[in-house]
Amino acid sequence: MSYNLNLNTTTIGGNVPFIDTIETRFIRGGLTIDSVHAAANRAESQGQLALVIDKLMALAGAILCQQGANGKWQVYTPDEAALAAVLDIGTPGSDNAIRLTADAAGAAGNDINIKLTDPEANTQSIAVNVVGNSIEVLLATDGSGVITSDADAVVAAINGEAAAAALLTAEVHPDATDGTGIMAATDSFENLDGGADAVSENISAANDVVLLFEDADLSGGDAIASGVDGGRVIENRLPYMDATAKTAMPHIKIIMK
Repeated sequence: MSYNLNLNTTTIGGNVPFIDTIETRFIRGGLTIDSVHAAANRAESQGQLALVIDKLMALAGAILCQQGANGKWQVYTPDEAALAAVLDIGTPGSDNAIRLTADAAGAAGNDINIKLTDPEANTQSIAVNVVGNSIEVLLATDGSGVITSDADAVVAAINGEAAAAALLTAEVHPDATDGTGIMAATDSFENLDGGADAVSENISAANDVVLLFEDADLSGGDAIASGVDGGRVIENRLPYMDATAKTAMPHIKIIMK
């Protein structure tokens, strides 16, 4: 003899902000939310998942998908394209600001770093040295040792050095007035930032997708929670929703209010 102890029906109505129904079927307990998956995907997310997971607190109304043989549930991860790492040097809006963008999109671009160096010598030509992911630009100077390299010259030097160009592309900052301003040396190597790997959606079969009933704290590891799998919910009160998730939850009616 077998029993289904997961599903129950209760009257909760207005007790949960995103629910707009009097009688809602929901799974009581037993949903183990995968904290490792949440942490990894929050770090890679470019915004979608960040709306759902705040400081590793899965927010009520988050979409959960049951994954794998271990039966754990994961916060739904929408498809997101990889992002290229970027670094701005100088003051955007001025005439001596440049932007550096990793050639390859993905988190690996965050490992690229660059430094603009004052050679502290007279009459030096601009030069670019590359060691691994590190790029050093030795700025040009005049006969008195004053830096003469403007933004245009730095951009041309970086893009003209094959090893540097294989890592990133330099341009005068889009918000700069022009590239005629003299660049200042930087204090140390600075890393590009904001690179993120592509994230593939993890939604599964329709009967394996629910909405998280209450906030779940994942900061200490996996959390046990409940999930709404039937009823009517208010879309603009959910942390995230898209067409793919709606299709995967046929027993939940999504309304605007």
